[in-house]
Amino acid sequence: GLNEPRRFKSFLEADLHYGGVQDLYDLYVAKIRMMLETGAADVELRDALCQINVVVDDARKTNPEVSMIGTMQQGLGYMVDVKYYPVRHCKISCLMMSKSLVDSKLMESDWPGVVDRIERHVSPADIDKVIDWGDTYVDELNILYQERYRLVDLMNSVGEGKTHSAPSGPSTPTGGSAEESSDQWVAPVPIPALEVLKMSLIGTIQKELMLNMKSSKDLFTNRLSPRTSALIIVHSHPYAADPLSMAHEFNKRRMSGKRTLGSK
Repeated sequence: GLNEPRRFKSFLEADLHYGGVQDLYDLYVAKIRMMLETGAADVELRDALCQINVVVDDARKTNPEVSMIGTMQQGLGYMVDVKYYPVRHCKISCLMMSKSLVDSKLMESDWPGVVDRIERHVSPADIDKVIDWGDTYVDELNILYQERYRLVDLMNSVGEGKTHSAPSGPSTPTGGSAEESSDQWVAPVPIPALEVLKMSLIGTIQKELMLNMKSSKDLFTNRLSPRTSALIIVHSHPYAADPLSMAHEFNKRRMSGKRTLGSK
């Protein structure tokens, strides 16, 4: 369960562990490695990539709560790190980040070596594709977060029995000015309305999980060639690399000038 003291080096590693498919994932990586060494055709590599994607999807479906927490922690952590926008509503953000599935010290100690290996086998143009994918993912994630924060604001209003704006017109039904009543107390909204908002909020979490799964699959099966995707998976192993973490690290290296990664 989640109460185990174990800490992981990546969010995907946590999914594989709790989904009980780490050994199966390792076998597929070994298969893909052999296919690369024997010069397998792209169509064969694509089929193997689809199979390993099924393993990952099954792992996430087996323990959706682990996948949900990991996906949100990864997204929030990325947003904070790149200062994409200030993380609001600390009750939600802090709850998601308070018990991370991933040990940041382990990740920091191992990750540079993983990225170095990938960079030695993947072209700068393909690394640019990964970075562009990450930018697109974060843009979509930001839209989803704004929707989530709007729902949290509405829930706070419902819970407090407050309105956000003053009634229209020069005066309110109680005779006060609009300014005086901009934060007036009103009759609490019926509980069913609050439940609808809660369900909508849960819906945004499900959307984030689906966005993560869909986007990761898109990167490895559509944006990158089968051979490039296979090289990334093989040279990341035994580290199960998260696509977003990988894109973020590539982007940081480009910005710092540590390595010339293609031209934009």
